[in-house]
Amino acid sequence: MCGNENAHGLYIKSFWEGDESVCTWKAEDFHTAGWPHVLNGGIISGIIDCHCVQTAMAASYKNKVGQEREAPSYWYATASLKVDFLKPTPVDKPVQLRARVTQMHARKALVTCSLLSEGVECARGEVLAVRVPAGAGPGS
Repeated sequence: MCGNENAHGLYIKSFWEGDESVCTWKAEDFHTAGWPHVLNGGIISGIIDCHCVQTAMAASYKNKVGQEREAPSYWYATASLKVDFLKPTPVDKPVQLRARVTQMHARKALVTCSLLSEGVECARGEVLAVRVPAGAGPGS
C-alpha cells in the first residue's frame, strides 16, 4: 500500500502540528471498493495504520540530531491495530488524520488517531508500533 514505488499507493504525508501529527488525504478512484459513496473500512484502516506508524517513527527521531537523524538504524512496524468505525466516511471528500503518541518506550510506541471528514470524527484508531532494526524483515 505504501511506498514511492507503488503508483497506486496511499502517499501519506504527515506533518507536526504541536504534539499531533496531521495528514490530509483524499481517495482516488482506485482506492474505492464496496459502497459507492463511502470509504472502505480497509482503506480507512490502512491510512490510520500508515499515519500512526509514521508518527511513531517521526516522534522517535524528533529529538535526534546530526547523523542519527540522517541515517536511521531502525524503523517501526505495526504490532497491533484497532479501529473503531464511528460514522460512514464520504469517499468524495478529503479526510484529516490527527495522531498523537500516547506512550513512547525504547522499543515501542502507542499512537492514537482520529479520522475526520469535514470536522466530524468518522473513525478512531490505535496502533502499537514496535521498533525493528533497519534491514530486518522478509528478504533481508
